[in-house]
Amino acid sequence: LIDQKKQIILDNLSKFTDIYDKQQNSPTVFTYDTFEDIKKFIYVASTKAERIYAIGSLAQLSNYDSNFFQHYFNLLKKNKCSLTDVIFSTDESTKRTYKEILKALYETAQLPTMESNVPVDILVWDDNIALVTLSNSVQATHIVNESLALVFKQIIRVLHTTFNAN
Repeated sequence: LIDQKKQIILDNLSKFTDIYDKQQNSPTVFTYDTFEDIKKFIYVASTKAERIYAIGSLAQLSNYDSNFFQHYFNLLKKNKCSLTDVIFSTDESTKRTYKEILKALYETAQLPTMESNVPVDILVWDDNIALVTLSNSVQATHIVNESLALVFKQIIRVLHTTFNAN
């Protein structure tokens, strides 16, 4: 009887270990639907990283809230956070402005002219991926997962290398 109970406990312990392991590898997903939350949990949080990888156009942020945009770039500079940015078509003055603020911390590559009004920005830093839209409805999806972030970083690096405009 004791051996049977011991076996039942060991079987169940194994199931709990499997559940724990699966949870460890599962992404954590947050959604934000206010600009205040997006600023705090995505933009400001990302400035604490050593490097941010981005796809899209930070002009979306600049157009939405130019004061916060300036604050964000100042935080990047203050924290010496590099930004590798793969952008959709934008005017040269915007790129020069980014470069003037961040200097050597800013690397950009421009995708060929396709759809220049893409409403989603992708930011990747540390183990985080953020999909942000500030047009129509303000919303963001924030995924925390080391493996997924690594894949997104690799994709952005390949795009940056392929379309490097520096």
